Amino acid sequence: MAVIIDNCASTEILETLTRLNVQYYKSMSLDFLYKPVNTHPDMQIHFIDDYTAVCAPSVYSYYSSVLPECINIIKGEVNPGGTYPHDCAYNVVRLGKKVIGHLKYTDNKIIEIYSKRGLEFINVKQGYTKCNLCVVDSNSVITEDEGLTKVLLRHGVDVLTIQGGQVELSGFENGFIGGASGFVSKNCLAFCGKINRLKEYEEIKEFVERREVKFVSLSETKLMDYGSLLFF
Repeated sequence: MAVIIDNCASTEILETLTRLNVQYYKSMSLDFLYKPVNTHPDMQIHFIDDYTAVCAPSVYSYYSSVLPECINIIKGEVNPGGTYPHDCAYNVVRLGKKVIGHLKYTDNKIIEIYSKRGLEFINVKQGYTKCNLCVVDSNSVITEDEGLTKVLLRHGVDVLTIQGGQVELSGFENGFIGGASGFVSKNCLAFCGKINRLKEYEEIKEFVERREVKFVSLSETKLMDYGSLLFF
């Protein structure tokens, strides 16, 4: 089991991953993106499945050299643009048999692959879909985004909506729960900070455990948005 993590992630988080026997690979810095999201993995690469990923052309050589040989890395068609929503080409979510994203700006390679696999596409207005959705299982998510909640409920997805403004992101007013989380094993969801600091902690605990998913806090700080932990 392994993850891609922001190369600016704290030493405490990296040490916790090591104690959990989770192999981690650091993201690359993209100078043409706004700091600090220029090191966020979910702005650079998207995993189709555990062994297949599509990444921005500018990071293709890097990830091809650092990730295990068993990972099939496909070069996307576009680099993320410097401004929203052109920077969200890889910020898309696969949820079971569903693909969620602002499809107008999603890289065509991602759409092409999922189309061939027969997945259902859910188009949303929120370009930072991966940032805003903490995936719990193949049909369950946690989010602060009420717009995403409304759309996903119409598609039969189980959604726990929490209050915004509880996650930090340097340089921005706040970050998002999706960007502060990710799986570190098949049934263990990790948070970049103390999840029990959130007002809805008990609701989150019940929501996650009811789906037979474990969870762990990777540091003692407030939750930090590092552009997701990308598990493979």
